[in-house]
Amino acid sequence: MGLFFGRNVWFSACSVLIVAIGVPFVGGCGGGQETVKTVPVSGVVTLDGTPQEGVVVQFIGPKHTGTGRTNAQGRFVLENGAQPGPNKVVFTKIVESAAGVDDTAMAAGVMPQAASQGTTLPAKYTDPTNPAVTFEVPAAGTQNATLELSSK
Repeated sequence: MGLFFGRNVWFSACSVLIVAIGVPFVGGCGGGQETVKTVPVSGVVTLDGTPQEGVVVQFIGPKHTGTGRTNAQGRFVLENGAQPGPNKVVFTKIVESAAGVDDTAMAAGVMPQAASQGTTLPAKYTDPTNPAVTFEVPAAGTQNATLELSSK
């Protein structure tokens, strides 16, 4: 009887120790992430009045970044929405090489002017640390975010 009682005490002590060590870790698993409300945003990007194709548009809110890419008409849809309220907007122009252009030469910065397709955007629109554009995203989102950029 004494031996049996001893095993139960030892088993109980081990159970308490395992629970005491494991509980702090369980609290950190899968929880604690705040859900950020996002809303749909779409619109158009122009440079000096001309729609821009292949521009990656990022709406950077306090806790969420929404991203989209413009089509041939300059229209974009943020794939993961945007956070309502003020958002900084950053643009990145995707410039693809023309057929027959050596990618190694392009990477080295040695490529003919005619080899690039499209235009690049002014640096003031591409700097994520100091964006030149902000946009107030309405609480219900918008389909009419008109982002007019200027080369001047």
